[in-house]
Amino acid sequence: MRPSEKRQLPVICVAAADAELGAVARTLLRASEHGFSAFVVVSDTDDSTIGDLAERLDAYVLELEFSDESLVDTVESVARAFDFPGLVPVDPSDDEVDFARLEARFRETDDFRIEVPTTDGVSAEEDSRGAVEVVAAIPAYNEGDTIGAVVQGVQHHVDEVVVVDDGSSDDTVAVAERAGATVVEHETNRGYGAAMQTLFSEAHDRNAKVLVTLDGDGQHDPDDVPRLVNAARDGDASLVIGSRFHSDGDHHVPLYRRFGLFVINLLTNLSLGRSWVSDTQSGLRAFDERAIASLATDDTLSDNMSASTDVLYHARRHDYEVEEVGATIYYEGDETSTQNPVSHGLSVVGNILQTIEREQPLRFIGLPGFTTALLGFGLGYWAVANYLQTGSFPTGIVLFCIFTTVVGSLLALTGVILHSIKTHVEALPDHTARNET
Repeated sequence: MRPSEKRQLPVICVAAADAELGAVARTLLRASEHGFSAFVVVSDTDDSTIGDLAERLDAYVLELEFSDESLVDTVESVARAFDFPGLVPVDPSDDEVDFARLEARFRETDDFRIEVPTTDGVSAEEDSRGAVEVVAAIPAYNEGDTIGAVVQGVQHHVDEVVVVDDGSSDDTVAVAERAGATVVEHETNRGYGAAMQTLFSEAHDRNAKVLVTLDGDGQHDPDDVPRLVNAARDGDASLVIGSRFHSDGDHHVPLYRRFGLFVINLLTNLSLGRSWVSDTQSGLRAFDERAIASLATDDTLSDNMSASTDVLYHARRHDYEVEEVGATIYYEGDETSTQNPVSHGLSVVGNILQTIEREQPLRFIGLPGFTTALLGFGLGYWAVANYLQTGSFPTGIVLFCIFTTVVGSLLALTGVILHSIKTHVEALPDHTARNET
């Protein structure tokens, strides 16, 4: 890099006085990874080790007197002389410098000296505004090939893009940061639902007015985001779903996936007992401030892909309005999901059945049990009548009658007991208070 070259990003300024060699090295390496040049300021009386390290890492070494109160002014003059568009003073001991958001901050300000943003949630500048209006949130696991394009596609529609990396083994984190996203990392792979829980918490910490979630595999069209945001901001719905099956949606879903989605949508809507949701598995969703707050504290969400339906159950429990708008879904290649569609479907169906058993036992356990027992009684009556008329004893029918009567009675009794328990639990003060928070 030559001093005469036109600079595209502000230069990092690292004052090396009393700084640890390792801290300086980490700062310079992270800055370089994100495309930032760096000035390292050393005193002419210092050990030359830091200066030698800085030069090896392609940083500019400036020998200045640290007692000079105008140190930063001097460095600023040098930065202007080198034709850098800005200067960012960085404390090398601060490991929370968010270089990804630094570029976005640079694009938003006309100041030459730029306040360094950190990854501790909300920067000082954002905190002074009180809230981040719209946050786009992307759960990601080994999405290094697509996450950069997704972040870049959505970031001009929102105020901040947050990516939760769920223990990826590829370059998802580096690509997302270079694209301009704030990245929150899980040390290990905890599952889609766990990543969503982190995203809700991150949005809540930022006091976001609207949260938009979308997948990191490139299936969603980022240009659909404004429609969801407007619906969540201006309408009555706390949850807005981008549906591929809506009247103005667009998709080319493979036939086997369409069948699986039909089964899951049918079971989900039957278990919800509310107006029909055409695309219960869509990851493109928008949440208003009230839904963000309640979901951020909901510890009942599954860690796996079943979290999509858990969010719908959450909306029903809190009596949130749900709205759907048309969305475009791209299917390129055989598979874009990191989870096999069969195991995904079985996981979701299993979760639906467990939820049905827990939340609507009288309808889905008691009523079928009563119907089965009634069938058993009917068969028993027919068997007795047939024996009296013909003298022939239908052994097979009688055994089936006994079986259906016993099983049906047990199911009906189980449904009544579970319904009674559920009713009493919901009446407890702690349960009521928890649902209201």
